[in-house]
Amino acid sequence: MNLFTDIYCAVLIPQNTDIVNGYGTLPIVATTTPKNTLTITTSNSQDWTDYVTNTNPLVSSVTGSNTNTPGSSLIQNAAAPQSLVFSFKALFSSVTTFSSTTGTAVTNGWGMMIVMSPSIEFDTATSATISTKQPVSNSLSATAISVTNASAYNQYTLVTMTGTIVENFQNIFMTTATKTAFGLYPFRVKAFSSIYADSNNQDIMIATIDGINGPQNRMTYNGYFLINGFTQAATAAGTLNMGFINYQSSSAMDGSKVPTMLRIKGTVTNNSTAFDSLTVFFDTLTPFFSNKHSGEIYCYNSDSTVPCIYHQGPLTLTSGLIEKYNYMALSRFSITLNTPAAAFNILIPVTFTGAKTDTNFYVAYQVRNTTNGYKSLAYVEALRTISISQTATLSGSFGPVVTAASVGQSVSNLQLRATSPSNLSINTANNIGAAFSYFSEWDYL
Repeated sequence: MNLFTDIYCAVLIPQNTDIVNGYGTLPIVATTTPKNTLTITTSNSQDWTDYVTNTNPLVSSVTGSNTNTPGSSLIQNAAAPQSLVFSFKALFSSVTTFSSTTGTAVTNGWGMMIVMSPSIEFDTATSATISTKQPVSNSLSATAISVTNASAYNQYTLVTMTGTIVENFQNIFMTTATKTAFGLYPFRVKAFSSIYADSNNQDIMIATIDGINGPQNRMTYNGYFLINGFTQAATAAGTLNMGFINYQSSSAMDGSKVPTMLRIKGTVTNNSTAFDSLTVFFDTLTPFFSNKHSGEIYCYNSDSTVPCIYHQGPLTLTSGLIEKYNYMALSRFSITLNTPAAAFNILIPVTFTGAKTDTNFYVAYQVRNTTNGYKSLAYVEALRTISISQTATLSGSFGPVVTAASVGQSVSNLQLRATSPSNLSINTANNIGAAFSYFSEWDYL
C-alpha cells in the first residue's frame, strides 16, 4: 500500500468535485492535477483541539525518555531524542464506523497514519523500534519510518498505529469527548518550522482508517486532523526584551489622545550573518496604522530604514477565544535588522480596541538562505504574557513650566516637570517601556 504517492495542494473546493471537467472555471486547481487522475476528493479537517485545558495538540518532551505528559510546544533540539506527545479531544465516532461495543472485531484492522516533515526524524540511532506511551499500555501497535535521502522521490516521516479490536483505540478516542494524550519515542526535531507554505513547514496530517490492512477497496478513511507543528527554542536567548509605553487597564487605548508604544530592544548574536528579520507574534493589539496593500506600519527602527510590516492573522476562533498557544494563528510584525548583533531599539505605535489586561507574544527571528533566498525561522521563544493591571495616575507634577511666559512668546529653554509624590504601581513585565511622554494640542517648537 502506498497512500501518499503524490500530494497536490491547491485551493479549498467542494467535496467530490470533478476538477478535470471543470478546468475552465478552476484553472489553478486543474493545472496541478496529475495526468492519471480524474477526480481529487477533498475533506475538511476535523477539530479535535481542546481549547479549555490550553494544551497544544502536538508538543514534545526533551527528557530523553518515553512520556505522554504534555509540554508547551515542539522543542527544537537536534542533539537529543524526545517524545512527540499528541494531546486532543476526539470522539470514537469521528475516527471509525465500527461499533463501540466491547469485543467488536475490527475487520482488516483499524489504523491511524501520522505524516510529518522529515525534519521531525525518527531516531534510529537511539532505538530501531518506536516506543509508545498510551493511556493503557500497548493498546495500539506502532511503526515509524523517516525518508530523508535527498534523492528520494518524497521526503517524510510516517508513523502508523494499528489495532485489531475496538478497545485498542477506545483508550485514545473515547465514546464521550475526553482529553487524552499519547507519546511516541524517540524523535529528533531538527529545525524550526517555517511560517510559509514550503518544504520546511512542519504541519502534520493525521488520517484514521477502517480496514487499514487492505485490500485497498475495503479501506475507509474516516477522521482527518491537521496540526500546525510549531517549534520553540529549548532555552531563551535572554537578549530580547519588550514592553509597553503609555498604557492603562481601565479603558481602550485607541491612540486618540495618547499613543501606546510597543518597545522592543536587544541584540541577536547567533545567526547574525544570515539574519533576515525579527518576527513578533501577538494576539490582542493592532498597529496604529497599516497600509492594506503593502502591510507597512508606523515604526521607529534604530538599525534600519526598511519599513516594518504587519501580517494580520485570524483574530478569534469560533468559540471567541484567541488561539494564543499556536503562534501560526496569530498576527505578526516583521522587522528588518541590518546589524542584529549590535544593540537595537524599536518603537511601534499600537492600539487596543478595549480595556485589555493581557497581551501574549512570541519573539522570533528568521534567517535567509544565501543560495536560494528562502527564509526560515531560526529561533522562537516560549510564550510571553505582558499583563496590564494598573490605571493611569493623575497625581504628581508634570508638563512645561510656562508661568512666566505669555501666548506667542518664544522661550529659549523650556523646562518640563516630571515628578511623582509616591512610587508608581507597575505592571507585571520588565520596565524597558518605562518613560515620561508629553503630548499637547499646541505646537511648542
